Amino acid sequence: MTREKKPFLFDQKWDDGEVRHYYDDSEIVADFDVSELLAAHDAGYAARKRAGGRGKKWASEIDDLVQRVLDTDISLRDILSDHGLKSVYTRGKTKVNDAFEVRYLAQMLEEVEKLRAEVFEKTFFFFDGLTDQGKTYLLEGLRQKLMELTDWRFYQPAAKNSADDYAGEHVLQLNEVGSRAFEWPDWLTLTGPREAGPLSARYKNKGDVAPRLVVAAISMGPVEYSFFIPGKRSASDSLDQYLRRIAVHVSAAKIDGEPRYTLRRMGVVDRYIHSVRVPGRYSPEHVGLTYGAVEVIEGLDRDQAVEVLVAEVARRSPDVFGEIEPSPLWPVVEAAEIAETVPTENELKIAELQAQLAAAQAKAAAQQITA
Repeated sequence: MTREKKPFLFDQKWDDGEVRHYYDDSEIVADFDVSELLAAHDAGYAARKRAGGRGKKWASEIDDLVQRVLDTDISLRDILSDHGLKSVYTRGKTKVNDAFEVRYLAQMLEEVEKLRAEVFEKTFFFFDGLTDQGKTYLLEGLRQKLMELTDWRFYQPAAKNSADDYAGEHVLQLNEVGSRAFEWPDWLTLTGPREAGPLSARYKNKGDVAPRLVVAAISMGPVEYSFFIPGKRSASDSLDQYLRRIAVHVSAAKIDGEPRYTLRRMGVVDRYIHSVRVPGRYSPEHVGLTYGAVEVIEGLDRDQAVEVLVAEVARRSPDVFGEIEPSPLWPVVEAAEIAETVPTENELKIAELQAQLAAAQAKAAAQQITA
């Protein structure tokens, strides 16, 4: 047997340039059988040599995958659905994830530049309705359709710290998020049609963000929901800011067991008063508003509602969908038909005093019954 030019029993690297003598098996003299020892040495050396080759192979494949990620040739879904790529990802997860982070950051900055160059406008949909009336059903239908038509990424945050994991996704799905999921300035930044700005997060704020679409699916209406978002200067001053950002307000309700949808396109209307009941108060809060529904479609099924909503998104993102006309399902409804009658300041004060008087009388009656 001839060693592969390796010193007896040891793998050593000589750096001084001196020539060492390598022993042949016939030159080895020992008072025991060294064949097993030599065989183990040879096997170990061969294994280490193979491992070194595999390590170089894995490093090369990881570098190739990282480059494909940066070149946007592959998605995380593609990697996890391929057995070979999944093995490479397992061994180089940190590098690949860092590549995805850099890629998403570059895409987010590109979207911000497009928004500021007026290439597209953001779209904000607000879905409301009681539990099990079809809000999430419509939301999933809209998601599926957009996945068919675009390569957009979707983000559905957790109930708390909603912005922590946001990585520049094109669509934000806010399904039953609490009113404190975002501060008021963050809501305005996220939903402003032409506005890009930073987003508050727990450990490190996000840079400028510009999602193409924000969809909020909530059990209460937009006025009630936005009324309790923290960070507003005053209700009357701020709620119109929220309402004017809503492209379409969708209400879900089941009719004969099937979800049906009422869609309202929002715009400027005659001033009206909306009452919001605040927990712990006898009388409601009255808010004057100038934004409401200007066009209404009623009784749509899911497919019809998705068609209308996709057309609204497409109209604001012509660089993705091309030029497209609004859905023909929209009828023209005069704003005056939608707006409520506006009471005067005196009427509001009288109504509030009457409510307080009624509450006091009810309390007094309850005390008499108890006595």
